Amino acid sequence: MQGFEIVIDAQTPSRLAAFWAAALPSYRVRAYDAPEMARLAAIGLTPATDTSVAIDGDGPTIWFQHRSEPTAHRNRLHFDLKFAGRASERERLLNLGATLREERDDHTVMLDPEGNQFCVFAAPHALTPIPLIAGVTAVGTGSLRQITVKRDIAAKIDTVWRALTRADEIQHWWATGEIDAHVGGRIRLGGREAPCEPGAGPPLDGSIKLFVPPHLFAFVWHVDYPEAGLVRFDLIERGADSTQTTLVQNVPRADTLGAAADGMSCSNDWMCTQPRSNRHSMIQLDSTN
Repeated sequence: MQGFEIVIDAQTPSRLAAFWAAALPSYRVRAYDAPEMARLAAIGLTPATDTSVAIDGDGPTIWFQHRSEPTAHRNRLHFDLKFAGRASERERLLNLGATLREERDDHTVMLDPEGNQFCVFAAPHALTPIPLIAGVTAVGTGSLRQITVKRDIAAKIDTVWRALTRADEIQHWWATGEIDAHVGGRIRLGGREAPCEPGAGPPLDGSIKLFVPPHLFAFVWHVDYPEAGLVRFDLIERGADSTQTTLVQNVPRADTLGAAADGMSCSNDWMCTQPRSNRHSMIQLDSTN
């Protein structure tokens, strides 16, 4: 398949490139060498804000180029992904930031983080979204159970990113602890102290699985339960002072869905309304999707 390249429009090229580099076997985001960093600096950009990002692998190079308008129609062409362990790969893609669109007899239709459709060929497996409370849904059965919370926050994306990934910020809306902010780093937080019911919630002692500033942050709740306890934050900049935050958590048991939904929704709302350290200003909840 060498000899040609694929170009995909993206609202945030670095974010979409990171997703597909993780989704496709052998692919990696193309590294920025010193000349490239100098070129970006000269035009006021960084790797996170670059308007054209490439991923390389065993197949053709894939470029993600900036386009301000979101995807508004079905893709004329899309990826069909085939894996030996199809059910587990589908779960992996959900954890990376994909969204389930439709489950069919012989394959699953999914959307990448910017709404581009692709298909995963897998055994039949019914997945029906279940509304839990306002703005919160669950999807799946067995080990594929996930809860999703979406909120629009009236704050810059970098401000929200710091609130999620810095220990001196997260203590204002969750708990005190430490965050070693890189893939493979440990994240340790005490039982939930700030939101809803003081002292509620189990302590967190896990490891970071995804760290793509300022868009993707994923960690496991405990190092002994890497899949059942996975939590992912997905940030999308909607304007100068507006950030869409999607929080997804794997839940291993059906009888814990309600409690997990309450806790996730409450914590997310608490983050939206707490003053940020050293700023004495408020991040306000703008709307609930």
